[in-house]
Amino acid sequence: MQDGEDITKTAPPEQGRSLVWRLVRSAAMWVVPALLFTALSLILFYRASAYKNFNDPLESTIQALVANIETSPGGTGIMLADEPIDPRYQLALSGRYWLIGELQDNDTLSPALSSLSLYGATLSLPPRDAEKIRQQSGDVIRTFSVGPDREPLSLVAQMAIYNDQHLVIVVAADRRPAAQAIGRFSLIALGLLTVLALGLTIAIYMQVRLGLSPLFALRDRVVDVREGRARAVEGRYPKEIKPLADELNSLIGHNRDVVEYARNHVSNLAHGLKTPLAVLVNETEGKKTKFADLVARQTKIMSKQVDHHLHRARAAARGQAIGVKTPVDTTLNSLVRTLGRIYRDKDLDFQVEIQDGLMFRGEKRDLEEMAGNLLDNACKWTKAKIHIRAEIASDHKIRITIDDDGPGMAPDQYENVLKRGTRLDETTPGTGFGPSIATDLAKAYKGSLKLERSPLGGLRTILFVPKVMAYNMYIRFIFVLFAVLALLSCQKSSENTADVAARVEKQVSPALVEVEPVEVEINAGDLKGSYLNAGKDTPIILIVPGSGPTDRDGNSRLGIQANTYKFLAEQLYGNNISSVRVDKRGMFGSAAAGDANAVTVDIYADDYRFWIEIIKQKTGENCVYLLGHSEGGLMVSAAAIGRDDVCGLILVSALGRSFGDTLRAQLKANPANAPVLAQAFAAIAKLEAGENVDTTKLHPGLVGLFYPDVQDYLISVMSVDPAKLAGEAKQRTLIIQGKNDIQVHVKDAELIYAETGGTLVLLDEVNHVLKIAPADRAGNIATYSQADIPVAEGVIKAVTEFVNQ
Repeated sequence: MQDGEDITKTAPPEQGRSLVWRLVRSAAMWVVPALLFTALSLILFYRASAYKNFNDPLESTIQALVANIETSPGGTGIMLADEPIDPRYQLALSGRYWLIGELQDNDTLSPALSSLSLYGATLSLPPRDAEKIRQQSGDVIRTFSVGPDREPLSLVAQMAIYNDQHLVIVVAADRRPAAQAIGRFSLIALGLLTVLALGLTIAIYMQVRLGLSPLFALRDRVVDVREGRARAVEGRYPKEIKPLADELNSLIGHNRDVVEYARNHVSNLAHGLKTPLAVLVNETEGKKTKFADLVARQTKIMSKQVDHHLHRARAAARGQAIGVKTPVDTTLNSLVRTLGRIYRDKDLDFQVEIQDGLMFRGEKRDLEEMAGNLLDNACKWTKAKIHIRAEIASDHKIRITIDDDGPGMAPDQYENVLKRGTRLDETTPGTGFGPSIATDLAKAYKGSLKLERSPLGGLRTILFVPKVMAYNMYIRFIFVLFAVLALLSCQKSSENTADVAARVEKQVSPALVEVEPVEVEINAGDLKGSYLNAGKDTPIILIVPGSGPTDRDGNSRLGIQANTYKFLAEQLYGNNISSVRVDKRGMFGSAAAGDANAVTVDIYADDYRFWIEIIKQKTGENCVYLLGHSEGGLMVSAAAIGRDDVCGLILVSALGRSFGDTLRAQLKANPANAPVLAQAFAAIAKLEAGENVDTTKLHPGLVGLFYPDVQDYLISVMSVDPAKLAGEAKQRTLIIQGKNDIQVHVKDAELIYAETGGTLVLLDEVNHVLKIAPADRAGNIATYSQADIPVAEGVIKAVTEFVNQ
């Protein structure tokens, strides 16, 4: 049982939900869907309009091509009288293409004429659209395809008959600009309408709060009356609330009258019964007859019963009284002084601890009676020591604890002692009603009484009684406190963000060394890289790039121009550390090494093992440090397994979770992906199971993520646990992770650390491209395209200390 719990009372009724939030929620239930519907309608309208404007020129180009088809000189083929005037059709791999050819039985196009922009490549139709072309000759077919540079295309095709030849005219354009425009519009529309929804919700909330403020004021005035700070509900209220305030005042007055009537009635009853009982007692005094003894005993019992029930009746009436309060400290100290004089022959040692400001919500005489009976009982049985402590037990209760060093009692006697008139020792003076009277009074005030074994060796009595709560002052204090803390927090956050932004702004390319480092091209077969030689017998690091089309400098066709690996190499060079940073097979300088899509974890690991051998051969060093950034951390972990010529692993912003889990988290983090998450997660699950995904059934926005050509690579990557792979390498390991990295989390670094037991370095304000950056997403991503900001000094320091150990 909880302290102060009354097991006899019934459970309180369930508290209703807030009226304010009920009204706000009901308003929000139509405001939010209406705004969401508006946003989706605008986005769909804009999307349809954007794609129409995007496709119309393609259809016009088809008509122009059809109109300009002529028979070539000699009649052996076809030619165009005039080509489309758009210069993009002349620029190689520009994203604008046209092709005229015949549709073969295997659904492929045999080109007769094509734009220069195709650069020797061709365009392909999805099989189902090829069938439509045959069945709907002359109709314009719109579909999607993949371009010669792996770009997503919007494609328009039409079959035309020329000199008995069934020619298919295809015009295509890179649809990424249109998709980006739609994405930007969607974000702007959703953002503006979200702000509008929040603004309307706040306005509704403020309106409801303002409208209900008289009710809140009335509640506070009622609490003031309940806690004894006022005798009536005061204030000016609207005409709808004023009748309620008047009725409450009438109820309070009636309650006060009932309590006063009960007191008078109890007093009259006491006088009416006490006098006859006193007469009977006087008549039996001095008489030794059997009848006189019987009358005397029964009269005393009747007197005790009357006293008990009168106490109980008065307590019940006063326990419901409104606006009465009693200071605990003065009441208990007065009782201690009185009992000290009564039991002065015992020379009692009272120790009193009373928390400041405790106020009992009830009559002083009742607190005196409850505490007095319990203290009197302790004084009777104690040897010398009595400890009294009063403190707050909960939001509504005061706990008064009384300990003595007397003989105490057995636990099975606690319940009996609280029964009316029970006395465990008839030789000690008393009526046996003290504990029961205290119990009845406590229950009248919704409190309780408990008995326990005292640490002093005797009995401990614990009395729970209601306390006066400074409701308004407490709420206002908490509100003001939180407001001040929130203001300080926001100010501090703003200052920190501004400070980080200022630091980012001030960063410039560092003066690494007095002489500009000279890069040397280094080859491992068709694999290419850049070698920065800091001198003989210096540590050498192989820097392996992260995922996607990322080159040896840390830049990407996807918009990343951070020069991360270039700065990393040059700043390490300034600390007398050599490095080789490389292009991945099939990309950039290593384009001749093979197909960039036909790769697996094992193929990449073999490439970097080959690089280790080449570096050892050209530098004469016995071992090489492997530094992998992002996805590169997975590859260097695989390459280092079972090798004695790896000095150590340096995993920077490396994945610790599986690639599938990371991909799910990154997709889920962007709210714009919500409509395609189910399809994306299903595709990831199939790849994790080693199965390929049919992209023709996917949303067009997901096709680029799950290209058929890269699915074997995805299956390979998803089949390994990066953290466990790093542990299997059994190498000295340094794990570096920026706390402002919005792509890879600290959790990943901690997972790798748990498996490797290496050195974990967490860097404040450092992001995924290893720059000092603010935590907010926009400011963080802005550093991805700032090619003049160096790598954070904390990264350089951690790597330098690791390789020089």
